[in-house]
Parts: sequence; C-alpha cells; structure tokens
Amino acid sequence: MNYWALFYGAAALQGYFISIALFTVKKGNRNANKILAALVALLSLYITDIALGQLGFFNDHPHFLHITTPFWYLFAPLSYFYIRLQLGEKLKWKWYYLFHLIPFTIILYRIFPFYFLSGELKLRFFTGEIKYVGMEVLAFIMIFLSPVQIFSYTMINIKHILKNESAEKLQKAHISWLKLFFSLMMVYASAQIFFRVVYAINGEILVKFIHFPLALFSFIIYAIAYLVIVQPERILSLNIFKLRPINLDNSSIIADRLNKLMLEEKPYLNSSLKYSEIAHKLGISTRHLTEVLKREMGVSFTEYINSFRVNEVQNRIASKKHEHFTLLSIAMDSGFSSKSSFNRVFKKQTGLTPTEYINQNGMIVSQKVS
Repeated sequence: MNYWALFYGAAALQGYFISIALFTVKKGNRNANKILAALVALLSLYITDIALGQLGFFNDHPHFLHITTPFWYLFAPLSYFYIRLQLGEKLKWKWYYLFHLIPFTIILYRIFPFYFLSGELKLRFFTGEIKYVGMEVLAFIMIFLSPVQIFSYTMINIKHILKNESAEKLQKAHISWLKLFFSLMMVYASAQIFFRVVYAINGEILVKFIHFPLALFSFIIYAIAYLVIVQPERILSLNIFKLRPINLDNSSIIADRLNKLMLEEKPYLNSSLKYSEIAHKLGISTRHLTEVLKREMGVSFTEYINSFRVNEVQNRIASKKHEHFTLLSIAMDSGFSSKSSFNRVFKKQTGLTPTEYINQNGMIVSQKVS
C-alpha cells in the first residue's frame, strides 16, 4: 500500500457512496440523476480496477481479471443520454438506441471466452506469455475503441451544451457544471488517444502517465461529492422548469423600446455584447426577445445588431472627422470584432465590399481595407 493507493481507494469508495446517493435522491431530474449515478459508478470501477492492478491484486486473484472491462464501453452512451435528460429533453424508447451498445457488445463477445479459463491461463494471457488467435485484433480494438468512443460522444455532448447554453430553463451554475464535467472527459479521451498512438508506434507504454486517468477521475468524483453537498443545484438542476408560453400581445411595444435603446445607448458598439444584456435592459427573457425579433422584424439577434453596426460604419466614413481613421479601426469602433466578420456582414447587407462602397460614394478614409 502507498499514498496513491489510499487516495484512489478513498475516491473509489466515495464514488460508490455518491452513486447510491444520486440513485436514491428525489430532488431535481431523477432520471438524469440515476444515469449520473451509473457514470460515477463506472468511474469508480475504472479507478478500482487500475489501482488493484498496480497493487498486484490480480496476480493472486486472476479470476477478477477483465470482469469490469466491457462495462467501461457503456460510459459514452450513458453520458449522451445523461446530457439530453439534464438539458430538459423528454426521451422515449426508440429501437435504434440499441446501436449505442455495439462497442459494449463487441468487447463482451470477444472477451467472453476469457472468463471460462483457469486462473493460471488467465494470468499467462494477461501477461502476454501466451496468445490466442485474434488476440492482436482484440488488443487493438480495446486500445483505441474506448478513447475514440468517449471523444466522439463528448464532442456531441458539448455541442448540445453550447446549443442550450442560453435556454431560459437552465441555470448558469448548472451549465458550468456540465461544461466542467465534459471538458474533463474530453481531456481524458484526447490524452488517452495520444498515449495509445505513441504505444502503437513505439511499442512503449508511457508509464509515468499511469496516474493521469486515475487522478482525473478521482478529481471528478471529489468534485461531484463537493457540489452535491455545497451547491446541489449545479448537479441536481433543482430549478429546471417547463417553459411557459410567451405573451406576444405587446411585441410591437417591446420592438419600439428595443429600437429606441439601440439609437440612444448604442450598445451594439460593444463587440462582446451579450444577448442576455439586451433582454435584461428590456426586462424580458432571452427567449421572449428572440420571439419579438422573429415576429416584428423577421431577423435573428445577430442580424439585428449587425445592421446597426453597418449603419454606424456608413455614417462614420461619410463624416469628415473620421477621414484620418482607417476603415478597419472604424469597423472595430462600430462593434465588429474582426476584419473578416466586418467584410462578410457589410457585403451581405449592402451588396458591396467596404472598398467598393467607399469608391462608389466618393468617400475618403485614411486606408481602404476590403
């Protein structure tokens, strides 16, 4: 035993305890909590399996070898359903969900005969002393399938999070937890792919990185335990509620207030202007603002804001007091964040590049940039 073993052992035990707690808790999204319980249990199994291997446990108890291996291939699909449930989706069983079990089924099918071997043969196979037909193929699949699977699913999960980030039904604190969790899983998957590519090329295991996944998963488990105790709303999503219909009877009034706000305060000059800031100034939700823009003006928030920025650029280059400014500086001062976005938006709205517009109207700026 050593300090690392104690650290990982404590993390695994805490993970199992948290799994039970999440599975039985009645607060928040109960279905999502149960899937999170399974995810934490899988992390704990991973820690337990590798930690026991480092302690030489399997040398004395070879019949425990690879018992948990197939279950790790359930982590990615479970994370996918977890994120969908946590983001408020209502899932109904579909037969094609079974396709998510293909990696698990492949590994279980290939490794199943191993379970019926004697303890001595299991050890000899485990150490590579003897091999069976197809063992190289199985080893290759097991080496790359898991991290690639987790990487792919995590990319999809992060896309779902970013897509729903501004949803009224979700707290910022809750979104930040989801970002943290799946960002850490992306780090794990990317690092594992790198380590295994190095192994496939050089045939060398980067032994000094053996603690990387254990430490990362231990951190996740400790973080979940901390948040469940101190900030349960981040994990359990206590304040998720059903979206209520929006009353659009006063949409024209809100549209007038929005236009007045743009003309008087010119918030569009801020290149990092957020959707939520305008909604807050109007005293409505972001979803309400979206519906008003769609109904009254037929544009998105980005298109609406950019139209004011283009008009600002046109007014400034028409003014003699801006003749000593470059076109790019005028664009940046008008709220655009980059040269490329300015050129693209300007041409989309006017049908001309900035330089073409300046030449056509006989205007002068310090430096023409198109």
